[in-house]
Amino acid sequence: MTKTIEEYVLDADYIRTFLEIGCCPEWMHMIPRQYVLLDTVKGEVDGFPPLFAPLVEGYISRGEITYKEIAANSMEFFERIELKRQYGIGAGETAVLAYCKCRKQNGEVGIVTSNNMSELGAIILELNLGVWSSTMQMIQLYDKGLINLIEAEKAWQDMKKHKRRTPKYDTFAGVLKNRSKIFTLH
Repeated sequence: MTKTIEEYVLDADYIRTFLEIGCCPEWMHMIPRQYVLLDTVKGEVDGFPPLFAPLVEGYISRGEITYKEIAANSMEFFERIELKRQYGIGAGETAVLAYCKCRKQNGEVGIVTSNNMSELGAIILELNLGVWSSTMQMIQLYDKGLINLIEAEKAWQDMKKHKRRTPKYDTFAGVLKNRSKIFTLH
């Protein structure tokens, strides 16, 4: 029996969060996962500050992130158009949701990686998709002892300073006290 590979499908805000706090390669890969970057999202990443795009290109060229183009006649392409019409969300977010939804329909697993639960949370629940945020990643890294509270707190404050879409807690210690709310979409 073959094990289904979980693909963590990157949204631009998830990538940007780790790039802004200077922890992208270390924190994304301390816990091995199959990360996927779709062409639509890469277009958004290419519009980031000049230093970020070459970093992402490096992750792709080293195989740390898998780059995938969505063909114009594919199921994912048509699903993206329908989700965009239905929900009116951004192109990158729509592409990630469509890709994950199509993987699910094919018996595969696609995890939406995003920090934008205010817009996407209800949609992810409705589509019954998996989700992973930078906050969830930080909690897991902390729980496994891969980062300490001082590192996590500094990263949390950097995320807030850069106005990343994070849960409304002032400190990472506050996040830890409310972890059950972080891992539950309602």
